[in-house]
Amino acid sequence: IQTLRDLFAALALEQDISGFNEPLTLEVVRGIISDRLQKKHFDTGFISGGVTFCAMLPMRSIPAKVICLIGMNSDAFPRDSRTVGFDFMARYPRMGDRSRRNDDKYLFLEAIISARSKLYISYIGQNIRDNTIIPPSVLVSELMDYITEGFGVTPDQLVRHHKLQAFSPVYFTGDSRLFSYSKANFTAAAGLVGRKAPPLFFSEPLPDPPEEWKQVHINALCAFFSHPARFLLQKRLGLYLDDTTPGIAEREHFNLDHLERYLIGRDMVETRISGTGWQEAFRIQKAAGILPAGNVGETVIRQMDGGIGLFVETIRRFQKGEEMAPRQLDLEISGFHLSGTLTDRFKTGLVRNRYANTKPADRLNTWIRHLALCASGATDTERTAVFIGKDRIFQFAAPEKSRDILADLLALYWQGISGPVHFFPAASLEFARRRFEKGKSVEAAMTAARNRWLGNDFSAGERDDPYNDLCFRYTDPLDETFMEMAEAVYAPLMDHCQETGSFR
Repeated sequence: IQTLRDLFAALALEQDISGFNEPLTLEVVRGIISDRLQKKHFDTGFISGGVTFCAMLPMRSIPAKVICLIGMNSDAFPRDSRTVGFDFMARYPRMGDRSRRNDDKYLFLEAIISARSKLYISYIGQNIRDNTIIPPSVLVSELMDYITEGFGVTPDQLVRHHKLQAFSPVYFTGDSRLFSYSKANFTAAAGLVGRKAPPLFFSEPLPDPPEEWKQVHINALCAFFSHPARFLLQKRLGLYLDDTTPGIAEREHFNLDHLERYLIGRDMVETRISGTGWQEAFRIQKAAGILPAGNVGETVIRQMDGGIGLFVETIRRFQKGEEMAPRQLDLEISGFHLSGTLTDRFKTGLVRNRYANTKPADRLNTWIRHLALCASGATDTERTAVFIGKDRIFQFAAPEKSRDILADLLALYWQGISGPVHFFPAASLEFARRRFEKGKSVEAAMTAARNRWLGNDFSAGERDDPYNDLCFRYTDPLDETFMEMAEAVYAPLMDHCQETGSFR
C-alpha cells in the first residue's frame, strides 16, 4: 500500500512540475501505473513477507507453519562433492572435515523439525518419455520408509501422483485428490472432456484377400517379417509413405555419408568375391559419379578395401567350394504354396552376407530361407545356414520340424495382410532375447522392448517409422498379443541360432 501511495504522490508532483492541468483518462493513468509497477523491485529481507523462497543453507531453518522442499530429485539432493585433483584434503579426509553430503542430511533433518503444521516435498517421479518410475532423493525414500513402517500409512496415502499435463480433467473433478484453481487449464480440460477420441486408421480388419494371395513367394514372406506394417500398407492398400527418391545434389561433395558407404561397400564385396581388385571397383564407382573427385575418391576406396578384404576372407571360409545351382521352391504347406528361388547355396549350406551391422531382418530372412531349404529336402550337408555381418556372425542348425515352423509363420503372414499385427522385428527381438536367452522376467523384457519401440535421444524407435505410426497411432501395441507373437517367431529361431563371433 505504501508503494502505491508513493507512486500517486510522484504522479501529483510530476503534474505540478509539468504544469499540465488537463484531465486524464483512466486508461492513461492505468497504463502509467502498470508500467511503473513492473519496473519496481520489491526486494525484501529473509522471512519478511507472506512466502519466502530460499535455498537450504545452514542456520536458516526457522520454524514455520508450512515448509515446502521442492526439487528433491535423486540426482539433486544430497549434493555430490566435486573436488579438483590436487585437493589433498579431499583425497585424504580426516575426522572433523566438512562433508557437503552430511551437511545436506542435517539440513533435511532441520527442515523436518522446523515444519509446525505441514511439510510438503516434491520431486520428479516419472520419466517424461515413457513414464518409468524415478526414485526420489535417498533421504526422502528413508523418510517415507520410516513413516510407512512406524505409523501404518500406505505409500498411496503418502504420495500424490500428479499428471503430466496441468490441464488434465482429473484436476477439476470433485472426487479427486488432485485440484487446480487455474481458469485457463479448466477451459482446456473442459475441451478435452467433450472431445471424441481420434479415429484409428484400422478400426477393423480388412476382408480376407483372394485365394491367389496364398501363392506366396519366398521374397514376399521375408519382406513381410522385415516390416509387417509396411508390407500391409503397400501391398494391400497401395500406400507408399517413405518416398525417398534422391534429387540431384546441388553442390559437389567431398565425403561419403553412411548410405553411400554401404552401397559402395556392397558393390566392392561382390567385385572382390568375383576376383577383381580395388582398382576395378574404383573405376566402376568413379564412372557412376558416387565418389568424390580426384585423389579423395581413390583414398576412400583404398581405406574401405582393407576391411572388405577381411570380410570376403570370412565369407570364403564358410563357403568352401563353388556355389551350387539355385534351388526352385515348390512347397505345399497348410493350404499355402511357397515358391521362389534359393540362391547362395554351397555344400556347407546356405551362406548369406551383408556388409553392414546386422539387423533383426537379416536374421529373420536367413532363418526363413533356411527353413524353406530344409523343408524342400536338402541333404544333410546343406541343412545348415550362416549369416555374416560386419559386427556378428550367426549360424543356424537344422530344425526337425521346419514345415511346422513355416506353417506358423505363414499363418501369421495371412493374419498380417488383413490388419496390423503386433510384431516388430527390433522390439520383438529385444523382448525375446531378454526372455528366452537371458531368462529375465516378463516385466524386464517388456521394459527393454518398450525402450526399443519408443527410441531415445540418440536413435529413433520403431514407433517413429511412418508405417508403424499410421497403423498404431493412439494405441499401445506392446500387449499380450505382442508377447505371444514375439515368442512364436523368435523362440524357434533362438533354439537353432548361435552367434559365433565376427570377421574382425
